[in-house]
Amino acid sequence: MKVVAFILMFSLFLNSYLSMAQKSETIKNMFVRVYDLEGNKIAKGRIAFINDSVIGLKRSSKVYQSFFMRNIGLIKTKKSGGHNVFKGALIGAGLGLVHGLANRESDDEVGMLSFSFSKSDYVIMDVTAGASLGAVAGGISTIFKNSDIFIINGDLDQWQLFKAFVINGI
Repeated sequence: MKVVAFILMFSLFLNSYLSMAQKSETIKNMFVRVYDLEGNKIAKGRIAFINDSVIGLKRSSKVYQSFFMRNIGLIKTKKSGGHNVFKGALIGAGLGLVHGLANRESDDEVGMLSFSFSKSDYVIMDVTAGASLGAVAGGISTIFKNSDIFIINGDLDQWQLFKAFVINGI
């Protein structure tokens, strides 16, 4: 009985190492935008898999799309510049909202003229100023974003370069 248990445990141990050898190559968690041969964006998402002729993208945990290399014109890495601007505007608006709610008293008199602003007026001004400054900061961060563009145009050699970049980080 001990011999049977030992053989079973040894075979399970050996099987786990054999199954790990069959796993696909590791892929960086890279966001890409895929364009067709005419230059129209056909998909965006994180790379789920890549092989000699197909790239697979996932948008959420359950949605997968695959594209043949011969139909791909170019691939851009990272998100677009507008994403940075929008994200900066959202963060700035959120900070402006917190600042406006926390630091303003209602019915303050401003300057020589006696203007009366309510607390909601101050909040709106702070949110607007925060969103504007955040959008500017997002635009500036776009300058320093090092996204890569791979021109594939259905060429197998260019595809192999892109595949090496994805797998090895070259």
